[in-house]
Amino acid sequence: MMQVGMLFGLSMFLAVVVQAQSLEEFMEQAKKGNRDAQYEIGMAYYTGELPQSEQTALHWFYQAAQNGHTNAQLFLGMNYYRKGRTPADSIQAYIWLTLAAKKNQPEIARLRKVLMQHMSVQDLDTAKKQLAHFYQRSNSPEAWAQNQFHVSTIKGKLL
Repeated sequence: MMQVGMLFGLSMFLAVVVQAQSLEEFMEQAKKGNRDAQYEIGMAYYTGELPQSEQTALHWFYQAAQNGHTNAQLFLGMNYYRKGRTPADSIQAYIWLTLAAKKNQPEIARLRKVLMQHMSVQDLDTAKKQLAHFYQRSNSPEAWAQNQFHVSTIKGKLL
């Protein structure tokens, strides 16, 4: 088993992974639902610390966000916000930024207010309904996350 320090330079990913002793153990933690591990693996795939794969990074970001990782929720919300070419992008940005703002992040709440000013009443209503549906399914959020993952993936590229 190759030690993580041999694979990666000094990074945030390394600092988190070192506690797990090996990449395999860290991946196992992520697969078991450790949201911090999921987020860090997503970031490692996104930045190229692991073989760069936007599709794989997106998978891990969604897993972490679904498990309540504020930075993953913010990452997804910001990507949809920046993309912003369709009403669906704004709806998804609203959902993820709302979830992230629940963690008492005033700057995220301000960004969400700016987004809301550019959304139609119909799109905002749709976003609120989807968010309510998410909260209703919070006991089994995997299906919701999987559906959003498929809807949000465009040719395997991160938003």
